[in-house]
Amino acid sequence: MSQYKVIIRKGEDGWFVANCPQLKGCWSQGHTIYEARRNIRHAIKEYLSVLDEITQSEKKEGVKVFEVAV
Repeated sequence: MSQYKVIIRKGEDGWFVANCPQLKGCWSQGHTIYEARRNIRHAIKEYLSVLDEITQSEKKEGVKVFEVAV
């Protein structure tokens, strides 16, 4: 299980807006902080699932995919 930093702030409309800076474009929201945390967790899972599908597709096309430790 990986951990990701999440930023939650209250928006102008009163909703709590959550984003994961490590995953470009990964945003969610909720009426409460709890709901925003739950929703961003789901958004992160979906985001990673799509990335995995893309990676699997690229492997089939002969593209080499590597993991790099930093």
